[in-house]
Amino acid sequence: MILVILLYALFASTLAAQKVLLGSISPFFLVGIRGLVGGLILLAWSYWSVGNLWAVVRKHHKTLISLAFLTTFLPALLKACTLVHLPSIKASFFSYFDPFFAALFAFGMWGERLSTRKFVGMLIAFSGALIILFNKDAGHEGGRIFLEISWAEFGVIAAFMINRYGWLRVQNFLKSSSVPLSLVNACLMLIGGLSALIIAVMTESLPSFNGNDFSILLLFYVIIMSNVVGYSLYGYLLKKYTSTFVALSKFMMPLWSIIFGYLFLSERVTWSFLVATILVLFGLMMFYRDEAPFIYRGDDHAGI
Repeated sequence: MILVILLYALFASTLAAQKVLLGSISPFFLVGIRGLVGGLILLAWSYWSVGNLWAVVRKHHKTLISLAFLTTFLPALLKACTLVHLPSIKASFFSYFDPFFAALFAFGMWGERLSTRKFVGMLIAFSGALIILFNKDAGHEGGRIFLEISWAEFGVIAAFMINRYGWLRVQNFLKSSSVPLSLVNACLMLIGGLSALIIAVMTESLPSFNGNDFSILLLFYVIIMSNVVGYSLYGYLLKKYTSTFVALSKFMMPLWSIIFGYLFLSERVTWSFLVATILVLFGLMMFYRDEAPFIYRGDDHAGI
């Protein structure tokens, strides 16, 4: 459980760091540099531990490309773009819905059904999200596209949804093949990073840090802690726990984001945010009570 807590503390800290970096670098370049450098580091480790990488990659290249699009390219790009317009605290709030996305996709992929308690828990948590979505004082989001939902809010929700589906696919791939986790992570990052960099080079000017050593250190921190340590730890936990439990544990990320956002970004926490958080956590607790037996039993995926 300590590793799960550490994982989301790392992700929350890198979210705050990316918010700062986006003041000097575009979303495409940020995603591209993160993926390329992080992927090369993991690829070097995979080469040392696995050996003949090319045969493995060639055999599964189509699957790896599709998984990269769903995990390291599109979700990362959407999150980076939305961070320009949303406070990091609000952006991380929508990670509360990761376990519910996992439940919905599990129903579609494996035919698993929601219990009454889980369904009620989802409704309670959704009511908390509505408070954030319809709260005009929760931070600047740009233009609105549907009722009170902005482009940025829609983008970050879509990012978490796509990312959850992608990692469910990764989990299936890891369990059905003999490809090492480090190699899968390396390929996903390299493919996603190179794709983002190609688009950035074709459409944007090169970023300039203007000798800002702090920005370079922040970028290095994001690459190591998120792309190397974070994603590797995430993949390890997916093999140890059920996907819904790993997603459910994501409720810790907004709590860490509140701490980092307040300390380093001077982001304020409104009463509406606290009320919404309480509602969502209560809904998650109801959801968790039916999930817990499957977590400790170690099933491949819980009976949702």
